[in-house]
Amino acid sequence: MSLIISPHRNIAFVKGLPEPSKEPKLLVHGDHEASFVKKLLQKMKHNNPNSKLVVVNDAHHIANQDNPEEFNKILLSFLDELDQ
Repeated sequence: MSLIISPHRNIAFVKGLPEPSKEPKLLVHGDHEASFVKKLLQKMKHNNPNSKLVVVNDAHHIANQDNPEEFNKILLSFLDELDQ
């Protein structure tokens, strides 16, 4: 699963790329993710300057289940950054 996390707006991945916004976003995919998903998230990163794109090692499409320890570290780090 590729996750798009934005603390201020509910973004529906199925609707395509959201309009650029100023809210910080965490974009996450597994290192074995399908190439079209990687390209989509790279484009989202490029179009949203206040976003962070992170790759979870040893993970496929459901990165949070394939490598939950690394995924949780990434997520908690992002949330900690928002608190500062």
